[in-house]
Amino acid sequence: AWQGVAPDYLMHLALGTSLASIIFTAVSSALAHHRRGAVQWKVVRGITPGILVGTLGGTFVAAALSTDFLQIFFALFLFFVAWQMLSGRKPNPNRELPGAAGMLGAGGVIGVFSSLVGIGGGTLSVPFMVWCNVGLHKAIGTSAAIGFPIAVAGTLGYLLNGLRAAP
Repeated sequence: AWQGVAPDYLMHLALGTSLASIIFTAVSSALAHHRRGAVQWKVVRGITPGILVGTLGGTFVAAALSTDFLQIFFALFLFFVAWQMLSGRKPNPNRELPGAAGMLGAGGVIGVFSSLVGIGGGTLSVPFMVWCNVGLHKAIGTSAAIGFPIAVAGTLGYLLNGLRAAP
């Protein structure tokens, strides 16, 4: 606000900026995890189409929402994540990774939420993969690689929506 950004666009700008910064950290993290053999590239390839569609679509949803709503949604998401962490609840690894349609759907959901709260998706993709019997170490490494398409699609989406909103 002190830089003169209109209040109606503050949260949108913050989310887009967050996703843009993740581009660089995701590349670095994914490479480090890859060197340790902790990225399941088959999972990355399978979930990326849904991630791209969900994240890009989520930015268009966000563009239609008010800054106040996005701030409340962000706070509620943080409370949910904090509750999940403090309660020690962990997903019960009792299934396998879904097929192409399931991966598309999971990627879409992860992408939409990631774009609405400006995250690289690890908060959602790691529990999803653990739930699907991917070991924690590999779920974290794979999530790092998934952060890149989230960041690129989210940055592009917020940029496009920002250009449409510019006077």
